[in-house]
Amino acid sequence: MARITKKVTTKKTTPFSTELMGYIKEGQIARKKFLDLSEDLKRISPKDKFPHHYIYSQAGLGKSHTVKTTFEKAKITNYDIFGAGLSINGLINRLAVIVMNLKKNEHHYIYLEDCTSLLRKEEDLNILKNILNDERCISYNKNPSRILNDATPTQREALKHFMSNSNGIRIPTDKLIFILTSNRKLPTQDEIRTKIDEDLYALRSRFNTFDFYMNPSIMWGYITDVIMNTNAVSKSIPQKVKIDACQFMFDNWSSLNERSIRFVQKMIEKYEKYPKEYISKWESEFKK
Repeated sequence: MARITKKVTTKKTTPFSTELMGYIKEGQIARKKFLDLSEDLKRISPKDKFPHHYIYSQAGLGKSHTVKTTFEKAKITNYDIFGAGLSINGLINRLAVIVMNLKKNEHHYIYLEDCTSLLRKEEDLNILKNILNDERCISYNKNPSRILNDATPTQREALKHFMSNSNGIRIPTDKLIFILTSNRKLPTQDEIRTKIDEDLYALRSRFNTFDFYMNPSIMWGYITDVIMNTNAVSKSIPQKVKIDACQFMFDNWSSLNERSIRFVQKMIEKYEKYPKEYISKWESEFKK
C-alpha cells in the first residue's frame, strides 16, 4: 500500500508584532509617495507654469539622498547648493555664475537643500518670489557693493555681467528649475497667522509643494522600511541586529537623542564595534 504523507506547511512569521507591521506598511505607503515624487522630477520642464518644487518632511528621512540619487540615475545636470546658513547674497552670487555659463537652449536644476535660513526675512522672501514668479529673474536694486564684497573673483565677474547702468542687478532665472527640500513647512492658506506667514504662503503658492509630515508611528515605519529593505545598512549585518535596532528605536522613541535613518546607522556601527554588548551600548549612549 502506498504510504500517504501529509504535507506540512510552515506558518510565515514576521520579525515584528502585528501592530508594528501595520506601522511599517503605512511607512511604506508614505515612502512610495516620496519615491514617486522624486521620479516625477525627471519630467519637469522650465516651460511648465509651476516647474519648481518644495519638499517638506521631518529631518532624518533621507530627502536629500533620494533627490540626489534620482538626479544621478537619470544623469540630470544639477547644481547642489547646501542652504544651511546660506544668505540671500550668497545664493545670488552662486546663481550669477551658473546663469552666465548656461549655454543656449540649456537648462539646469538647482537643488537647494536645507533652505530654512532663506525663509526668515521679508526682503529675502521677496527676492525668492521674484525668482519663481512669471517674471523669473533675480532683481536686486540696492547698492550691490555689499554683494560684490562678499563674492569670489569669479562671482564678482558674473555679477558685473548682470549689472545695469543704474548699478542694479538683474539675473534671468527662466532656464533654472529649483528643487528645495526643508524641515520647515510652508503654511497653507488656513494656517496664516502673521505677516511672515503671508509671505511664506505667497512663496508656497509659487511652488509645487509637497508636505510629508508623519506622526511618530508612521515615521518609525518609514525608517524601519528603509533599514530592512534597502542598502542603507550593509547586507553583512545580521537580520536580527537590524530588527533589534528598529525595535529599540520604537520602544525608546520619546527618550532618544535623535530619530532618523542616520541614527539607526550609528547604532549599527556601535554593534560592529561591540557585537556582544551592543544593546547595552545603545542603552547607555543613545538615550537622553
